[in-house]
Amino acid sequence: MNALLLDFAYACGLTAGSPYFLFKMLATGKYREGLGQRLGFVEAARRDGCIWLHGVSVGEVLAARTIVADLQKAFPDRDIVISTTPSTGQAIAKRTYRDRKVFYFPLDFSRAVARTFRRIKPGIVVLMEMEIWPNFLARAVALGVPVVVANGRITEKGAKGYRRLGSLAKGFLSGVDVYLMQTGRYAERLESLGVPPEKIRVAGNVKFDTLSTDVDAKRALLIREQMGVKRDEKLVIGGSTHAGEEDALLDAYARLRQSDGKVRLLIVPRHDTRFNEVAGLIESRGYKVRRRSLAGRREEPTGAEVILGDTMGELEWLYEAADAAFVGGSLIPHGGQNMMEPAAKGKPVVFGPHVDNFPDASEMLLAAGAATQIADGSRLADALAACIATPQGAAAGRAGREAVAKAKGATAKTVDYIAEILGRSN
Repeated sequence: MNALLLDFAYACGLTAGSPYFLFKMLATGKYREGLGQRLGFVEAARRDGCIWLHGVSVGEVLAARTIVADLQKAFPDRDIVISTTPSTGQAIAKRTYRDRKVFYFPLDFSRAVARTFRRIKPGIVVLMEMEIWPNFLARAVALGVPVVVANGRITEKGAKGYRRLGSLAKGFLSGVDVYLMQTGRYAERLESLGVPPEKIRVAGNVKFDTLSTDVDAKRALLIREQMGVKRDEKLVIGGSTHAGEEDALLDAYARLRQSDGKVRLLIVPRHDTRFNEVAGLIESRGYKVRRRSLAGRREEPTGAEVILGDTMGELEWLYEAADAAFVGGSLIPHGGQNMMEPAAKGKPVVFGPHVDNFPDASEMLLAAGAATQIADGSRLADALAACIATPQGAAAGRAGREAVAKAKGATAKTVDYIAEILGRSN
């Protein structure tokens, strides 16, 4: 694919969308932060041959923790640098990898990409999931830098998008040396796009390896106390929610309170930009808002409060403190968020019909009797009530924890494949 033609196409797209991008930059600061790095003006690496790992956003950045740790053990003489795309991922990456170089991934303009490669000088690039850009891959191939897709996944919608590009997609997809896919289903989709089968491996889902199945009862109790949840109250959490799902949760909460007043609700929106919006929605329903970020305040809980999880990077511990979990992105056609996180903490899980992003994880939990799938929001109250008020709910939590423990092991396979490629390229 011609780099100049791609640059022209990107420029046309930016020009067409410039009013939107300009508004976002001025109103929210989005796209403005890290603009210099996105254009390739990153600080030069300390030495050549680093391992460059890229995680698009928060989920990928956190999923890479075990890979980064094991790669550093295997290659102590190589630096590991981390790039992300959005500012939320950047913030989490800097907090998670405090002693490592963290920067913004370049825009896929040929000069920005070339400038970044020139300054980073990687020995290998590891792309989490499927963040693939044509100019980026072309530059890696031209420089002889191997590229690995780790924890790869591709939805049917994503595969259709690649198919529309025809031979163009087949051409730039071939620039990846090895695709380490989460499941056989994803591997088959990739092969259907023309990727040679010898470039595809099934390594499993590394997100399972990052999930701790240990439960710290003291920490959970402390978090509950900080949020004003009494010991005899059941805490229901809606994790990684999207617009429209908070309404369903508040409807379900009202029904739960009618039958049992000793129930509390914690809502954790997927995106921090929606914290104030969700707070307003909660208040419009007549509830007080208790913000998790203000956990130190001394106020007697009324029981009619709704807790707003307005902090970042804390969802794992909030799941641990809850009694049952609804996982967002699943009542709307988004594809679902990671339902394995609450399952790992032994919590019964509820999710909606849209779980295209996690088909195997959702099927695994359903088969284990660890989760309940509902058709729409009207079923949410009944599903949550069954989780917190029946022996089956506790059994579902135990089953989920066991299922997560059995699914671990993808990190070791991933690091072995990366080591093999590094060995060949040296």
